[in-house]
Amino acid sequence: NDRSRSTETAGHDAPKYAAERIQRSGQLVQALQQGLKMDLDALSREERIGLLLLSAAYSGGLLDVAQLNAMLGSSLESIEWVAGIPEIRLRLSIRGKTGAEFRQWFPDPATLALLIRCADDVQKSSYKMHRRNWHMRCVDAFLRKVDIPEQDQPQNLSELFDLFRMRRPQKLSATPDLSGTVLP
Repeated sequence: NDRSRSTETAGHDAPKYAAERIQRSGQLVQALQQGLKMDLDALSREERIGLLLLSAAYSGGLLDVAQLNAMLGSSLESIEWVAGIPEIRLRLSIRGKTGAEFRQWFPDPATLALLIRCADDVQKSSYKMHRRNWHMRCVDAFLRKVDIPEQDQPQNLSELFDLFRMRRPQKLSATPDLSGTVLP
């Protein structure tokens, strides 16, 4: 029966597919960790922004385009320090109305450092931010720099977010760590 064979084949491919996704996810996390140890001056503007986007998505928990755009649109002056903890209010759009909603974001230390370091890069590139695939061009530039093979790179931001969701640790503890947390 052809139907049972195709089901069997799909069943055998599923673990391989899952293993590939786990491997690719791990490569992305390793690339991010490698990038955080690099001399940022040795990276191009696009590569630095790509590293910032990866860090904000994975470590900072900003796993959608609207939140990444809001982070990129935040000024350094918008960082509020409450009891030594940085907080940024991300301006999000609702049904096309800009700034209709604010979300509290507590950036992790690495993403905060990159955000501060890359503020000029982001400002100089702000006119490109709404171009199609701009975010992925920056991510791709960084991933090429750290030698991630093109076939292992995510094809779009949705795939990047999915691969990071596979790896992002679920923090369970008695004392909450708010870094990388987005609250309504």
